[in-house]
Amino acid sequence: MFCSNAGWHENGSTFANRSIVGEHPTAIFVDTNNTVYVANQENSTILIWHEESDNPTKIIHGNFTEPYSLFVTSNGDIYINDGDYKNGRVQKWSAETNTFETVMNVSSSCWGLFVDINNTLYCSIEHRHQVVKRSLNDPEINSNRIAAGTGDRGSNPNQLNGPRGIFVDVNLDLYVADCENDRVQLFQSGKLNGTPVAGLTSRHPHAYRLRCPSGIILDAEKHLFIVDQKNHSIVGSGSNGFRPLSKSNKMGSESNQLSSPSGFSFDRSGNIFVADTENHRIQKFNYKKKSCANISLPVRNTYSSSLTKKNQMYYRDCQKEIVYYESIQVKVTETGYYTFRSSGNIDSYGSIYINKFNPLNPSENLLRAADDSDSDLQFKFDLHLDVDMIYVLVVTTYPSKETGRFSIDVSGKTKVILECLYTPLNIQLIYSSKLIDNSPTFYRDCQVPQCHYETLQIHVNTTGLYVLSSESNINAYGYIYKNDFNPLNPSENLLLSHGGECNVGQFKLIIDLEINTRYILVVTTHESKITGNFSISIFGPNNVSLSRFSKYLYDLFDNKYIMA
Repeated sequence: MFCSNAGWHENGSTFANRSIVGEHPTAIFVDTNNTVYVANQENSTILIWHEESDNPTKIIHGNFTEPYSLFVTSNGDIYINDGDYKNGRVQKWSAETNTFETVMNVSSSCWGLFVDINNTLYCSIEHRHQVVKRSLNDPEINSNRIAAGTGDRGSNPNQLNGPRGIFVDVNLDLYVADCENDRVQLFQSGKLNGTPVAGLTSRHPHAYRLRCPSGIILDAEKHLFIVDQKNHSIVGSGSNGFRPLSKSNKMGSESNQLSSPSGFSFDRSGNIFVADTENHRIQKFNYKKKSCANISLPVRNTYSSSLTKKNQMYYRDCQKEIVYYESIQVKVTETGYYTFRSSGNIDSYGSIYINKFNPLNPSENLLRAADDSDSDLQFKFDLHLDVDMIYVLVVTTYPSKETGRFSIDVSGKTKVILECLYTPLNIQLIYSSKLIDNSPTFYRDCQVPQCHYETLQIHVNTTGLYVLSSESNINAYGYIYKNDFNPLNPSENLLLSHGGECNVGQFKLIIDLEINTRYILVVTTHESKITGNFSISIFGPNNVSLSRFSKYLYDLFDNKYIMA
């Protein structure tokens, strides 16, 4: 995030020259760990510099051609263009397996690549005047959809002409560097008609003339930064429109000049790394930290609380470390940039989510996560939040089972509403039983045969949030139903199920239960014909009644069969 008058030193330094990055570097990416990635087109390699390294610390060899663009996700996977007419694809290099695989088929090279928060891959195809996308969660690789452009060059709202760099924000709005139209187009989520937000055709009162924008980045405050290729400069938006970030916009090879730059990226400190294509180098421009020193946002809210042994627990990152946590609903009264900063006597860890937080799938809806911001064991977020959205801030600790006090200071444009979502849950009941050979069986999820199970009827005395968790060595699976359970149709009346994911193999059902309603808990196993002991702990605001639940079926001869 930058303020509206952020500045950079005019003279840059050469981060890497022709002997390292090749003749025409275009693809560059800097991740949140300050790791720099550059594609060398001539050698078909990806060069990697870890923070503070002068020389590449890793070189990945591939068989790609025309690697005009690359994108790196938070887990270290690298997406790289291999979309020339010969290969027609986007490849992914897996950080886990150190291997390449094809993740998208395309008709021509991708001049821009982006993976959004929903794990959707975008490719801007310059020669097809179009941006396409596909969900990386879809096993069907030929599932491209149109994100922008008709496929015919043009300057209408639904058309593009030689699109290059792309950026997708947290609202899934798509920004396209529409090179030959000398503009940047904004396509709001799900819309195929765009609006110019930069260039002479934009509605900004201080419109700036672009000449082939080739790369774009949007910061958390929605300041737009653009590689203005044919003006040989980088421009940024502010309160008075767009401005070049350096005084020189003439082509050249001096330290303060660029020559047909193609791409760029920011590191965590705000420094700019530019693929200075025709100068055959990567040029670095350092951020002037003092340029924003006089701009501060007053603290609007302070939220204070404590993590205690009465707080709920979860496995952060689904690893073995279990931590106490508190969840806080966040609403803003005006769209804009906000800073969250923690303090206290715990080694805090913060995560913020869109809409809701699921402790059994902590990556779902995740917007941002942070540990210590300045080695002070406290986290800090810089986020752009929308007025019509609900966010959930989760405060926990880096070490396992740490307790203590914490405070959250929130600064921003205006008032922030912080509401605790934490409800102390006391253990109300522990039930122990055993699945045996004579326990009834069913097809779990109509797929796994002969799974023994036991059914329990639950009534609560107080409407509220309850947690039902298992303790067993049978790899238990839990289901909860409303009113009735039919083993011949196990999806009927089903409210919730869990098989132990992100909870060391023990199921955990977190659910709102109402009074005067019958609920059925089904305890079964992952695999067929498994027997053994189990116990169920129920946490909630008040007493719970639990009893065995039985149901009978009759055949045509009035013979009675126990179903549960």
